[in-house]
Amino acid sequence: MPVKKGSKRKTVWWNRRVPIKYLFPFIGIIFLLSAFSIYNLYLVISLRQDISEEVQIVRAVDISEVNSEPLIPLNNAEDAGGRMSSFGDNFSGLGYINEQETDLFWDENITAFTFPPVYELTKKNDCSEAFCGISLDATDQDSICLPMGCLSKTENNRILFNSKELILPPALSKEIISDITLASFGADWLIGLVTGPTEAERGWIYRFDGLAYTPLITDASEHQILPRFERGGGKIAFGGDASDYIALYAGYDGKAFRFRNGAIEDISNFFGLRVTDRGFRAQILKAGAGREAVYYICSVSEGKPKFIKIWSQDEANSGGALDFSPFLFKGDFQPEQMLCAISDVNEKRLAIVSRRGGAYEMHEFIDKGFDNSRARQVTSVNVNLQKNETVKSAVFADLGLLQAGNYESYLSNGGEFEAIRPYLWHTFEKEGSELYYRLFLEPQADASYSPWLDHVNRLDYILKD
Repeated sequence: MPVKKGSKRKTVWWNRRVPIKYLFPFIGIIFLLSAFSIYNLYLVISLRQDISEEVQIVRAVDISEVNSEPLIPLNNAEDAGGRMSSFGDNFSGLGYINEQETDLFWDENITAFTFPPVYELTKKNDCSEAFCGISLDATDQDSICLPMGCLSKTENNRILFNSKELILPPALSKEIISDITLASFGADWLIGLVTGPTEAERGWIYRFDGLAYTPLITDASEHQILPRFERGGGKIAFGGDASDYIALYAGYDGKAFRFRNGAIEDISNFFGLRVTDRGFRAQILKAGAGREAVYYICSVSEGKPKFIKIWSQDEANSGGALDFSPFLFKGDFQPEQMLCAISDVNEKRLAIVSRRGGAYEMHEFIDKGFDNSRARQVTSVNVNLQKNETVKSAVFADLGLLQAGNYESYLSNGGEFEAIRPYLWHTFEKEGSELYYRLFLEPQADASYSPWLDHVNRLDYILKD
């Protein structure tokens, strides 16, 4: 097509000549980028060299010198030239315990070892009044009034606030409520509910301030009250104060939680089947505060007298539990029903009112802690289940020891006991075809101290090929 006179062709940008004034800045930018890339490459090479040198140093270290024990991967027994075996015991019996060489106290209900408890139990007097004038109804209140109003429960398991029915949280809208417990610590109420049929029972705990609910334990919380074995029939009980309290579901199975400092501690392992005994109505009392806090749990159920102690390890953890029931209720003191009250918090004195037949009597219980007069130990029998096979090395891989204090661990494959460090493998000095363990626990000056050992779930050991 002919171009009109006077018109100019358009030149596309890539065909334009770059002015000389832009050339040197462009070359400078290219140079800087290249220099930066070379510097980064140098850093990467140096870093790889440093890492390689550190890895070589780690590989060159004799690990047995660092830990004083040979470390063997738990799941790779072949590296140790042998075969892995394992032993476990939750102390439900004494079949694997050398009773002649064990002087720790065995709690047959909670199935744990402690220092021997020290206490006094004295009969004070007979009573003409029912439960010596102490109210049994106070252990399960129908109504609690605070400055914000009155919260109450009805016989058909409804909750009323200032005489008007209280709408429950949405999560409970389709639940059938079988039991309600009310409590109050400070300015708020605590509500414990049990729902569902006995074969699918569930527990719920809410805080109520007169305006709104705060969920503590529900079907969506981290901690749950969901009994095992598809057997229910439990009630929820509360005890303590606003800064530290326990919620206990005691049915066929037990679930218990300790609330303090804004945290929830699961202490359900204190309430196994032997302790709950198919369910009981609990009364929870507290003495002391902080790490000195001690809880006493009494059963007020007819035909099921119980007396359980929970002590503290520190400000955040419980130290253990002890069920006094098997050795407290014997001889002339075998109540059909009981009720407790703290008479002296500092001295840890409790009044235990008992009913037997139509007669009521009052006993005084003084908690003096534990026998810390000397060191004590627990020693096993031979736990090598592979008879006549040589045990080369072993390790405590799961040891349930609370509030351990100063203690020493020992293992033996048939010869002398050899000192070991828990959770690190120990190779025996000589060959032997047996396996024994021993824990040696030191006392403390504080009489309230006791270690609490409830299992040796995994004592792993290597057998020689």
